[in-house]
Amino acid sequence: MKEKEVFEIEGLTFGRYIPLRLLGKGAMGRVYLANDPVLQRPVAIKIIAVEEHIDPQTRDTYLERFSLEARASAKLRHPSIVTVYDAGEQDGFPWIAFEYIEGESLEELLKRDKQIDNFKAKTILIDIASALSYAHETGIVHRDVKPANILIDRKTGISKLSDFGVIKAPFSLATQEGITIGSPGFMSPEQIDGAVVDQRSDLFSLGIIYYQMLTGIHPFLRTTLQTTFFATLTGDYKPIKQVLPGIDDKTEQLISSLLKVKKDDRISSARELLAILESPSFCEVDVKANNIALSENKFEFGRKIIRSFQPLVTFIKKTDSAIFNTAKHPVIQSFLKKSTTLFLKHFQSFSKKVKEFNTLLKWNKKFRTTIGVSSICIAGVILSFMVYSTFFDFSIDEKKVLLELANNGYRGTPLQIMKKCIGLIDKNELNDAQKIAEALAKLKKYSARAYLLDAVIELKDDDEDDVIEAVNNAKRCPGYKKALAFNQGLILTEIKNFLSDHEISREMIDCICYNLYLGNNDVIKKWPYEKSYWLRWNSIKILNEMGQKIDMVEAYILDLKHAGSMRVRIKAVNRLGEMKDKRAISALEDVAHRGFADPIVSVAAQSVLDKNKK
Repeated sequence: MKEKEVFEIEGLTFGRYIPLRLLGKGAMGRVYLANDPVLQRPVAIKIIAVEEHIDPQTRDTYLERFSLEARASAKLRHPSIVTVYDAGEQDGFPWIAFEYIEGESLEELLKRDKQIDNFKAKTILIDIASALSYAHETGIVHRDVKPANILIDRKTGISKLSDFGVIKAPFSLATQEGITIGSPGFMSPEQIDGAVVDQRSDLFSLGIIYYQMLTGIHPFLRTTLQTTFFATLTGDYKPIKQVLPGIDDKTEQLISSLLKVKKDDRISSARELLAILESPSFCEVDVKANNIALSENKFEFGRKIIRSFQPLVTFIKKTDSAIFNTAKHPVIQSFLKKSTTLFLKHFQSFSKKVKEFNTLLKWNKKFRTTIGVSSICIAGVILSFMVYSTFFDFSIDEKKVLLELANNGYRGTPLQIMKKCIGLIDKNELNDAQKIAEALAKLKKYSARAYLLDAVIELKDDDEDDVIEAVNNAKRCPGYKKALAFNQGLILTEIKNFLSDHEISREMIDCICYNLYLGNNDVIKKWPYEKSYWLRWNSIKILNEMGQKIDMVEAYILDLKHAGSMRVRIKAVNRLGEMKDKRAISALEDVAHRGFADPIVSVAAQSVLDKNKK
């Protein structure tokens, strides 16, 4: 924002709100105490700084999004969320009016006290986790959880989360250098990496805050923005046990789970975090290390509830032994004994009759011959019927299938109809193609091919579970290997597209290697050296499963050149640093010289090169 502050002009108002005095300012704007003359109450007005050289289209897009998020946030009603009252725009500057909290921010508290005892830190954490749980369930992710946005009400002691709906304004390239955009010290790895952000991003930020409250140290903050980002992306921080040796194991595990680099490894939701924080086992951990005196009656109600269920728990524990002890009752034992005796008596009688029948067969040659010839004749008839049914005729049900397909415009032999199905797949008319495949699967002779076509359709539809199911169905049908050879080209084409989209599961790798028999395919051997990241690494997994050799140096160099994810490029830098290969060193030197074009990866590459020189 420029030196000329339009909102400091005497007599200027924002909507109906009249600014009284400045409460605080930062790179993103200023906050004023204002008066609401209608409801006669104090409000806080935040004016967002928007760089004046931003092109009109970007500005309009931002203002539209700001308005949408402000309206959505105004619907949030929670004791630990600062309520949004109103929003608007004044002379090109967007503003937002929200509840005025008389107190201080957590940032101010940490500047004054450095460290906060564990009991108070957990109290703050529970308030904010509760706020996030409520917001996330309404579909709103905060994206900027940091100490400055946590306000502690002086009257009630309740911690409140602010700045919901206040998205960051765009800056031009000219103003980015030297300015901290957003809150880099509290951004999650996926925010830094430009990946999809969900509720777990807020939990990562909360984990940083918890660590800082207990230790007085920010886990990832370094001397420069680049090295701070690098530390966050790689999860490079000192374990809290090393900073606070007396910290309890449950708190250590909680912080560790919140600060996982991969969001899938973190606690999955704020609701889950809240359940952990409020559980009696977590509240009653060893707090002596932090000199906290917990009140015994704080959890007395919870203990009473647990004690009331104790008889039921005791009964469940005794159930197993009760079942076995019942069998020792005299009546039960007598019944078992009589039943066993009766069974043995009849079994012996049956065995005796079988022996007598065998003796009869030995002496009656004519009877034996008659039975043998009859058995051969019956077997021959059955076999002939099976051969005829399989190769020369369709059942009545199968004829119905072909008639139904003909009525739907798909006439001809099953092979001709199958070619029409492949044509529909090529045109991406998947619903019609699937109807044909499902119908042809009822024809025994063509069922394997039909199920494989269904698998191809599911590949195009990006449904992994259904692909595996269709292939398994095909494998159980006669003529599977011939059907596989018939459809291999089509299957390979769609598998390549499928592997290019996302990471595949262990089950899908097994399906490709052991059901489709493609693990040693010469076409797949070329895919690790393609530009597509997921195609490269999915095919590497498939080939590794079959013990195939892969040029990993070339694969990681391709990651450095083509991967859009910063974390992927940093991982490639580290892996190349471990390889004693001239190509790896050359690639790292090229990256180290990128400088501002790729600052964080450049720092990582130079760090690896320096270590190798030592």
